[in-house]
Amino acid sequence: TPIIFSTDSRDYRKMADVIGDHEAFGLYCPAGHPPILRDADFDAFWSGAYDGLSDHSSGLEAPLAFARAGAIIIEKHLKLDDNCVDAAFSATPQTMANLCRILK
Repeated sequence: TPIIFSTDSRDYRKMADVIGDHEAFGLYCPAGHPPILRDADFDAFWSGAYDGLSDHSSGLEAPLAFARAGAIIIEKHLKLDDNCVDAAFSATPQTMANLCRILK
């Protein structure tokens, strides 16, 4: 069974040690909710350690930028309404549909 995990660049090596020989996919998680993407985020992703993005933003800018950079997995928080603890950094079903349409 593949393992999908998200971490920032500081904790990646710790996760790699825990996972060992299992098939694993690492998702880069930029700091902040929502994150402010910096060159260092793309440098960490391009280091080859990550397969995708764990996104904590409501929009499409971060997932589209990481998809263009080579991400094969995009993880986003999804909300059905604003009555949830992570509503501020979650996508609506319409935003998710747009993301899927664009990346198709």
